[in-house]
Amino acid sequence: MKGRNELYRYFSGKISEALYRGKITDNPSVSEIRLCVNSPVALRGNFGTKYLGINGEIMSGNSGAVICGKTDIEYSFSEICDRSVYSFENEIKEGFITLSGGHRVGICGLAMVSDGKVQTVNDISSLNFRIARQIMGCSDEVFRRIRDFCPCGVLAAGAPSCGKTTLLRDLCRNLSERYRISIIDERNEIAASYRGEAQNDIGPCCDVFTGYPKEKAIETAVRVMSPDIVICDEIGNENDISVLKSAICTGVSIIASVHAGSLNELSRRRNITELIDMGMFRFIVFIDSETRRPFVISCDEFAGKSICQ
Repeated sequence: MKGRNELYRYFSGKISEALYRGKITDNPSVSEIRLCVNSPVALRGNFGTKYLGINGEIMSGNSGAVICGKTDIEYSFSEICDRSVYSFENEIKEGFITLSGGHRVGICGLAMVSDGKVQTVNDISSLNFRIARQIMGCSDEVFRRIRDFCPCGVLAAGAPSCGKTTLLRDLCRNLSERYRISIIDERNEIAASYRGEAQNDIGPCCDVFTGYPKEKAIETAVRVMSPDIVICDEIGNENDISVLKSAICTGVSIIASVHAGSLNELSRRRNITELIDMGMFRFIVFIDSETRRPFVISCDEFAGKSICQ
């Protein structure tokens, strides 16, 4: 993973110094650094929410924590935009900016809306730095199960934030040794491209469509890049379903993720089960939200058993 130590430069002096003293960006337990105007700097990770002390300690309570002021937010926002907010207007409208190293900053503030669409965001009040950490090998067990059937359709299911995108990213790395892959990276979470360069290791034979609407990206990928496999994140709405139905007619295999807290919940998603019934997917990988461990079942097993979870 590139650029983790460079994160310090995106924070103002007192916050940067505390983060550096505590080596926070190198701490594998910390996944987010959250700034909010006139609030203590919060850290999130497998420990829940804690706070940043002035000497870099991770504190359970916020007494004595570093306080983020408006000027600290303004400094960080300017830095993540390379001191040129105008250059990042499109990203700001989408609510996030991807940094070198694949780190991602969520942006919260006053939206200026016209015709129902966000035109820009002013008066930034919160920033959420999500620290990118690729988990190499997390898909190896899944890959061993499916590789003799590849290229084939795979659906990764699980609750939000259980690790579906992390699994897709590593599965891409494994598969691209053998197959041509098109990654539909609508929100720049799989490859985490920065100025055209993937910040994550996605393997040797991948074409990355960053920021495209999913339906347009899939249509373009199938038409001009001749992929064996298309990988995309978070399917579910009617536009997604329609374009995936069209894609399967071309013979391309689809690997995708969907939010579903249990297999029982997945079985109630009619638009998804319709794709399964069409034969789009051969395997379902369900990720347990507590253990983060994936287990694989065939779609025949999924369709043929009574699921009670």
